[in-house]
Amino acid sequence: MNSGSWIRQELRRWLADPTRLLLVVAPLAATALCLLVYSARTVRELPVAVVDQDGSSLSRTIQRDLDAAPQIQVIQVANADEAMDGFRRGRFRAVAILPEGMDREVRMGRTAKVVFWRDATNPMAANQLYSAAATIVATEGARLVAGRLMAAGLSMSQAKEMAMPLRTDPRGFSNPSLDYLSNFAPGLFPVFLQMALMLAAGSMLPHGWKRSARPLRELLARSVPWLAVYGVAAIAYYLFVLPRLGAPTVALVPMLALVAMLLAASLLCGAAFGRLIQSPVKAGQYLLAFNTPAFPLSGYTFPEWAMPPLLQAIARPLPFSLFVDAYRGLAGWATDRPVAAWWGLAAWIAVTLAILLVPGKGGGEETEPVSRPAPVTGGFAHALRREFRRLTRTPGLSTIFLVAPALYMALYGAMYVGKSEQRIPLAVVDGSNSAISREISVALSAHPFLDPIPMTGSDARLALHRNEIRGVLEMPRDMDARIRRREATAIPLLFVADRFLPANDLQRSIGEVLSSFGARERFLILQAKGIAPGSARERATALSLDDRALGNSAETYGDFMLPLLGILILHQICLVGSAFASAASAGAHRFVDFAARTMLSTLWYGGWLALWVGVALPALSVPLEPRILPLVLLSILGFAGASLLGSFAGMLIGQPGAAAQLLAFTSYPLFFASGSSWPREMFPTAVDWFGRIAPLSPWITAGNRAMRLDAGLSQTLPELAHLGILAAIWGLALWAACRFLSWRSARAS
Repeated sequence: MNSGSWIRQELRRWLADPTRLLLVVAPLAATALCLLVYSARTVRELPVAVVDQDGSSLSRTIQRDLDAAPQIQVIQVANADEAMDGFRRGRFRAVAILPEGMDREVRMGRTAKVVFWRDATNPMAANQLYSAAATIVATEGARLVAGRLMAAGLSMSQAKEMAMPLRTDPRGFSNPSLDYLSNFAPGLFPVFLQMALMLAAGSMLPHGWKRSARPLRELLARSVPWLAVYGVAAIAYYLFVLPRLGAPTVALVPMLALVAMLLAASLLCGAAFGRLIQSPVKAGQYLLAFNTPAFPLSGYTFPEWAMPPLLQAIARPLPFSLFVDAYRGLAGWATDRPVAAWWGLAAWIAVTLAILLVPGKGGGEETEPVSRPAPVTGGFAHALRREFRRLTRTPGLSTIFLVAPALYMALYGAMYVGKSEQRIPLAVVDGSNSAISREISVALSAHPFLDPIPMTGSDARLALHRNEIRGVLEMPRDMDARIRRREATAIPLLFVADRFLPANDLQRSIGEVLSSFGARERFLILQAKGIAPGSARERATALSLDDRALGNSAETYGDFMLPLLGILILHQICLVGSAFASAASAGAHRFVDFAARTMLSTLWYGGWLALWVGVALPALSVPLEPRILPLVLLSILGFAGASLLGSFAGMLIGQPGAAAQLLAFTSYPLFFASGSSWPREMFPTAVDWFGRIAPLSPWITAGNRAMRLDAGLSQTLPELAHLGILAAIWGLALWAACRFLSWRSARAS
C-alpha cells in the first residue's frame, strides 16, 4: 500500500469512528474553553463586604475609595458576624472592617487600623485585593500624615513629599499590564496539541507494528492529516488569534518552525511509546501520565526553580518545557536557554526517530480484548463482587484504579512541596552609595522572600533577560540628597511580569521594606521637632492595614494548590476510570452494575481523599481547619456524580482507550472552570455553565471552604444541593440509557 492510500484510510477512520474525530477536535475545543476562562484578562469587581463600625467622615471616605477601586465591588454589611458568615458561604472575597473609634484615634495623633480579612486560598484574587486595599490605606494615610507634618512645622510641599518619601516605580518587563489571557494564551494551545498528537500516534497503526509491513512509513503517512489540521490551526492561531489576545508579537516563520518541531517531537514520542510498551491501551495511559503534568512542570503556573531539584531535572528536558523556553526567547521574555531549548526539541526528534528505526517489530493491535459483550446476570451483591474483580483485574483499568491515585498525588505533592519561591533573586543597582541606600540593601537582605545581589545597571538588565534574576531595583544617585531636602523618591523597579507569582511577591516585599523606611524618616523628622519618641512613632503613621490572610496565612502557592489537587486528581481519576470501565464492559450495562461501580469508586477514592486530607496535607504543613461532616457529604456526592457521569460518557464512547483519552482533555478546562484558578465572577456565561455540569466545580469550591475557612454544613448547603442534583441527573441518564439498551435488545431478539 502506498502513502496516499494510508492517508485516505486515515481520513476514512475519522469519518467512520467519531471518537477518532473527537480526538482531532479535542485540543481545539479545550484551548477555546480555557481562553474563555481568562477572557476578562484582569481581575475586576470582586465582592468585598464593608462593615463601617465608626460611621465617621474618615470611614466613609475609605469606603468610597474602596468602591472606586477597579478590583473591588463594595457590599455594605451591618456587622462582622454577618460578614464572616457570607465570607464562609463564598459570597465575599474579603471583609473590610472600619472599627469604632478610628476617626478619634487619628484626631488624637495615633495610628488607626483598617482590618482586612481576605480569602487567601485563591492567591490570584487575594493579591489583587491586597494591592487595592493597601494602596487606598497608604494614600489616605499619607494625606493624614501630611497634615501632622505640617502641624509639626514642615511646609505644605515638604509635608506632602515626606508623607510617602520612598516608593517603587514598578515597570513590568514583557507583560506590564499583568494580563493573564495574553500570558497563558501562547502555552495553552501547544500543550493540548502535544497531548492529542502523542495519544493519536500511540495508536496510529490500526493493526499495530506487528502486522504492518512498513510501520514507520505507514505511521508517517497516517500522520499527514493530523499534521495538516494542526498546522493550519497553528498558522491561524499564531497569525490571527494571538495578536488579538494581546500576546507578544513573534515572527511568524520561526514561531511556526518551533510549533513544527513540537509537533514532530510529539508525534514521534507518542509512536515510540506505542512501540516500546506494545499495548496501545497501556501506552495511552503512560502518555496521559506523561502529558497531564506538562503545563505546571514547565513553570507556567509555578516557578520551576521553586520545585525540588530532582523534579527540576526531570521537568526541564520535557518537550513542552523546552517549547516554553524557546518561545520565551522568540517573544523577548526572560529565559536562560533560548537556544538550548531548540536543540533539546531536536534531540527528542532524533532519539525517538532512532527508536522507531531500530530493526524489529513490536506493539500490539489498537483494539485489545477488554470488553465483555455477553450480558451478565445477578443481583447487587453479585454485581459488587464482579465489578471489584473488573476494576482490579481488567488490563488498563486496573492501572487507573490501583496505581493512578498514588502516582498522581505523589507527583503533584512533590511539585508543590516547596510551596513558594523563597529568596527571589533581585539585582540592586546602588547609584547612590549612601548610608540610606546601604541600609535599604541590608533590609532587603533580611526579608525572607528576597535575595538582593549588587550589580551594575548593564549587568542587571542582561541577567534579567537571561532569567538569572527576577527584578532590578535601581536606587537613584540623588536619593540621599532628596531625602535631606525633604523630597520624595520613586525608585525604579524593573521586574519579569510574565511570571505572576514572583512579580507579586517581589513588589509586595520591596514595598514593605520601603514603607518601613518611610515611617522611620517621618519618625526622625517628628522627633527632631521636639516630639517625644513614643508620640512621634505614633504620629509617623496615621493609618495601617491590619491584613489577615485567612485560609492560607503564609500566602504560599503550595498551600493554595495542595488541598485542591487532592479533589481535582481523584475527581478526574474517578471520571476517567468509570468511563473506561463502562466502555470495557458492554455486557454489564444494567443500572445495578453502574450502582455497584459507583459505590466501589466512592469508597475507594474517598479513602484516598481521607489520606490526602488527614495525613498528606498535615505532613506537608498545610494549614487546615477541616469541618468533617460537610467534607464527607461533599465527597460522597462528588464521587458518586463523577462516577455516574463517567459511566454515561463511557457508554456513549464505547471504546475504553478512547474514553480515557477524550476525558483526559477535560482536566484543565474543568479545573479552570471550577473557579479555583480564576475568580468565577470574571467568567463568561458559557464557561460558568460548563463548570456547573460536572461535580468538580461545586465540590472543590465548597470543599476548599470546609477545609480552610471553617465553613460548616449550613454554609455548604447550596453546593451539596448542586452535587445532589448532578448525581440525580447523571443517574437518571444512565437509567434511561440502560432501559433503552434493554428495550433494543428485547426487540432485536
